[in-house]
Amino acid sequence: MTSTPATPPPSSPSEAQAEPQPAKSAAVKSASGKSAAVLAIDAMSGERGPQAVVEALEIILDGEASPLGRNVYQLFGDAVRLTDLLTARPALQDRVQIRHAAGVMPMGATPREAMRQGPHTSLGACFDAVVKGHADVAVSAGDTVALMTLAHTMLGPVPGLRRPAIAALWPSVGPAGAAVGLDMGANLHADPEILAQHALLGVEYARAALEIERPRVAVLNVGHEDTKGRSDLKEAIALLQRAQPPTAELDGFVEADAIGFDVADVIVTDGFTGNIALKSAEGAAKLIGRYMRESFEGHWRGPLAAAGGAPALKARKTRIDPRRLNGGVFLGLGGLVVKSHGAADGVAFASALGLASRVARGDVAARIEGGVRQVWGGRSAETH
Repeated sequence: MTSTPATPPPSSPSEAQAEPQPAKSAAVKSASGKSAAVLAIDAMSGERGPQAVVEALEIILDGEASPLGRNVYQLFGDAVRLTDLLTARPALQDRVQIRHAAGVMPMGATPREAMRQGPHTSLGACFDAVVKGHADVAVSAGDTVALMTLAHTMLGPVPGLRRPAIAALWPSVGPAGAAVGLDMGANLHADPEILAQHALLGVEYARAALEIERPRVAVLNVGHEDTKGRSDLKEAIALLQRAQPPTAELDGFVEADAIGFDVADVIVTDGFTGNIALKSAEGAAKLIGRYMRESFEGHWRGPLAAAGGAPALKARKTRIDPRRLNGGVFLGLGGLVVKSHGAADGVAFASALGLASRVARGDVAARIEGGVRQVWGGRSAETH
């Protein structure tokens, strides 16, 4: 376990150029010869703070055989507090690096507050590590507005892309076990061009995270028929058809109740609708879990029935557990950012770290930039 101060972001372009450039994190190799990801973790964020982060590390580093054990984990935050937590966990001490950062981004920070305070916080230090090539991906359970504001400022947008998006994995009965949904809250409004561009972001994310070579793309609508829905959604489909992204298969519209039933691999919508849909699904999963628990607790035979069906019940509970797919990825930026749920416990944050490892190893940021250049060549979707 090592502890070093986090380097503040350069105050000017000339200062950045004068600083020696470190070796890129992709040079870190695992025993198998594959590149190991370097994760910059905002350890002070979220409702549970560093406790959830350390618990997550215990889960994912349990056993040398785990592929996640080959990664490098950098914890940014209060070095004294983090050292105390790791001292009680000897198994983690040699596998985690501590980077001291005194400030903490407050929950509910406005965009202006995020811009002013951000560079001096553990969150800003994480982004700075990605910018300088010290890390492949930043992970935080902090406030969404602050994360997106600071990430957009420090990492910058992909050239030719109008707006970044937040993508989440949605449980699905398909072979991949999940579908990609975006936008989940970065943009409350999205015009046809933004929806079409976000479809491409989702395609590259699905190819890397779900290993689907040619993802099926659909736009979320009130019906699957071409005649239903708003005109802007129909125009988004038309833009995608004209752009003809070579790595995607266009499937038209999809209704919300079909998202989990393997009708599409990438579901595109605006951030307002997507966020409501995602939280509705999470609430439904929790409600089903509660109904299952109450059905066994409400009768004297319940404990016997639960014991007899324990393996099957446990498997079903795991499949509908929202913590299993915790983590939204900020797509369309000059670096990778994974946003964990603010109330994530160790299990949920471990899922976010696993997701961060997959997108980093899959080089999603570079693939998105290449895809945007290939399909639109830096021009907008409407002028293509």
